Amino acid sequence: MIALTTAVKEASAIARSFKGKAIDGRNLRLHTVGDCATIDAAVTVSNAVQFDWYDRGGGKAWTYTHAATTVPRPAWGNVSVLGSIDDLTQLESVLENGYAPARYMAEFPNGRRSFVEQGIRWIPCPAQTGLEPTKKHKVSTTYASIEGSCPPTCKLKETRECYGMHGHVGLVTRRLDKDHGAILVEASGNAKLQSCVDCGLCLDADKLYARNMGIVFSAHGVKAKSMKKRLTVLS
Repeated sequence: MIALTTAVKEASAIARSFKGKAIDGRNLRLHTVGDCATIDAAVTVSNAVQFDWYDRGGGKAWTYTHAATTVPRPAWGNVSVLGSIDDLTQLESVLENGYAPARYMAEFPNGRRSFVEQGIRWIPCPAQTGLEPTKKHKVSTTYASIEGSCPPTCKLKETRECYGMHGHVGLVTRRLDKDHGAILVEASGNAKLQSCVDCGLCLDADKLYARNMGIVFSAHGVKAKSMKKRLTVLS
């Protein structure tokens, strides 16, 4: 119930963005912090994206979810979403639910080059490997309460070593977790997100799924050292 409550607040934040007026085509990164832990929550947020973002002229919305083993891909509608896995034991159920997978590794095993593991061709994030430039795109982001929105299966939930890892995790979640709230930041100057738009791989996750491809990230940001230690334990 808390997950749905948080999703309703996130949907409201999307609807209120830009004072309800036309959007200039910028892309939307959902859940730089947070997630949709249930089907109802995912449907609530994806409906807001369709009717209060796309229909007002907004660009593509993309995200990653740790609930991919329990929430089927269709619940997300026209949002580009990858299924985040903590280890390869979750891969089969994520694929069965219709998601292209995403995972973190301590280091890329083959440098910038892709590699095949368990039938998936894993592509190291081009934005991290420096293959994509950073341009001054306009990007919007949403943040949702980790406590209120993230599934209990996420092994990084307790430590707040969020897969967003854009340097905002501690400050934003302390602020939001008080009331299980959600906010939308209309203009994000985060260079990482801007380079994500340049790359575009994660903005078309269904194409990755159709091609048996996934994205692999290396730990980065303010908690990189502790996250790499945790990833070693998970693997």
